[in-house]
Order: sequence, then structure tokens, then C-alpha cells
Amino acid sequence: MTASCKLYLDECLPHQVADALKLVGFPIECALSMGMIGWQDEDLLPELVRLGLTWITKDEEARRMHLASSELRTKLHAIWVRGFDRKSEPMTLRGFHHLMTNCLHRAEGQIEHARGALWFELYFNGERPTLAPLDRQGVFRRLKRRQRRASR
Repeated sequence: MTASCKLYLDECLPHQVADALKLVGFPIECALSMGMIGWQDEDLLPELVRLGLTWITKDEEARRMHLASSELRTKLHAIWVRGFDRKSEPMTLRGFHHLMTNCLHRAEGQIEHARGALWFELYFNGERPTLAPLDRQGVFRRLKRRQRRASR
């Protein structure tokens, strides 16, 4: 990855993977190295936009907040990691490193040339590491359905 695509690994993910990726040239920071442990999402996300960082997280609550903010929706690139919280076969540290190593470079060109914010999901499809663009309209439809169910 080049310097124009800078990454931020959220505190809900293991910082050791960011340390390892940095050793092989990925421009990645983590909450620990930036002194952002314990930051509330409403303070963290605008700071990531200001610093031009792509946010890598598994935090579903923060995802909902991100979607609720029109400014963040249009300015903050985000990669949501799936699989850490699976009941059967949760993702290991080694698996997460494998996933990141094999997929982050695929997002580089897209993020560098994007005119607006891009969203991705990062997960294993069987044994294959997968980085998939997130369908924005589908995300909003699912969010609205969840909100309707919760209000019943």
C-alpha cells in the first residue's frame, strides 16, 4: 500500500496484527499506537476523517452510528471485519493476520481513487479470504428493518 491509503485498526481488534503488518510496509496504525484507547465513537470517527484514515473495525454498534451520520457516511472509508464473534470456530489471531495480509491490498486502489467513502466487509468465505464491497442501499434497508423490528 502507498502512503495515500492510511489505515486505522480499531481497539476492538488485536493490535498485534497492525504491528506485524507495519513491519512489512502497510501504512497502518492502531488505537494503542495512536493513544486512542477508550475514545468514544462520536469523537473517534470525526478524528479519523480529519486524519484521512480508513477505519477497520468489527464494532456493530459503531457501524450503526457511522450509518446514522451523513457526514461520516460520505467521508469515512470503512472496512468491517466479520467472523471474530462466531459461536463456532471464532477467528484466531493467526486467521485475522492471514485475512488482512491477503485482502487489504485489494482495497488500496479503490480507496485511493474513490470520490466518496467506500465500505467493505472482510471475512472468510469458507477458507478463502474475502474483501467485498458493501452495498450501501442494502445496508440502509437492513438498518431500517432492524429499527422497525426494535420499535415493535
